[in-house]
Amino acid sequence: MEFLRRIHEITQLISKAFSSNSLFDWHRLVCFPLSVLSSGPRSQGVSLTSSIKSRINTYLESDGLPVLEARSRQATPPPTKTHNNPAKSMKRLVNQKLSDFNIKGALQTLSGNSSFANPSEESLNTLQQKHPQAPDDLKLPPPPDAGTSSICFSTDQIRVAISSFPHGSGAGPDGLRPQHLKDCISITADDASTSLLTSLTELVNYLANGHLPTDLRSFLYGAQLHGLCRNNGDLRPIAVGCTYRRLVAKVCLRPFIPRLRNLLLPSQVGVGTPLGCEASVHATRYFMDQPHNDKVLLKLDVKNAFNSIRRDTVLQEAQKHLPEIYPFIWDFYSSKTSLFHGNISLNSATGVQQGDPSTQPSLPLSSMK
Repeated sequence: MEFLRRIHEITQLISKAFSSNSLFDWHRLVCFPLSVLSSGPRSQGVSLTSSIKSRINTYLESDGLPVLEARSRQATPPPTKTHNNPAKSMKRLVNQKLSDFNIKGALQTLSGNSSFANPSEESLNTLQQKHPQAPDDLKLPPPPDAGTSSICFSTDQIRVAISSFPHGSGAGPDGLRPQHLKDCISITADDASTSLLTSLTELVNYLANGHLPTDLRSFLYGAQLHGLCRNNGDLRPIAVGCTYRRLVAKVCLRPFIPRLRNLLLPSQVGVGTPLGCEASVHATRYFMDQPHNDKVLLKLDVKNAFNSIRRDTVLQEAQKHLPEIYPFIWDFYSSKTSLFHGNISLNSATGVQQGDPSTQPSLPLSSMK
């Protein structure tokens, strides 16, 4: 019953947010996962069900705004945490992935040497260097016309997109994990899942047409930022966006994959081409095995590529080749967004968000100009 009540509350919050389009109701929706669904500490002897029930009651009696304000403010970097027992830490990570049915992730944790840096002054400085300010000559294309024909997706498309999230997908700064949505629309939720899926469909259509309030774009289109430690001591930035935004991006991009595939082939085989990358590897090996004296193979790796792409070029290409979803991409990349590294927030003013489904073709599209 508590599970169904949780679904009912989320459904109501979603419906109210886009129907009123008030900043207050959007805050209530965004803050719900942070306040209710997070696996925070609970009183000794209190079950998880009772804890969630108490959180829901407390949340419904509050306005939810302090949660978002605390999450969005600039903060002093916390001290670096140390783990005295690496084996215990490894066991905790593996068990967490297994509980999400993320077998692949558990095996990678056991066999890999990679680890994430704990938020600190040093890691913050390193990540800030990888997120440059917007260029002085930035020239954004005009915003979408108010009379642009709206795009509309069905509940079946939303269900497929939610199911496509890999097991163990993390939460963004809003605290909502894709698994939360998977559980809520499962068959075990009965009629409550149907109501939620309907509200989610309306929400996706609302955001896809560029209607999110401007004041909320920085947060909802922001990301949780992690620093993956490299062997050379450097950090690789890994951004995990809000689940609602990732869901909209998945739904928006899927119908246009054939168009993008035809546009990018043969120079780009990683978009909409099954086993395209594998085919390019085999073709490269075949090329290298052939006797020739007048040809060479050059391998290039663009430094900090995702965070260096010009947003004006991305938006221009989106306006030209993907006009149907240009309003959503404009909302996403026409202004700064917030990246949260622990309790610290920094701005993303240029480049595209790594892992964003709607901008995976952005690099080849930009380089075509």
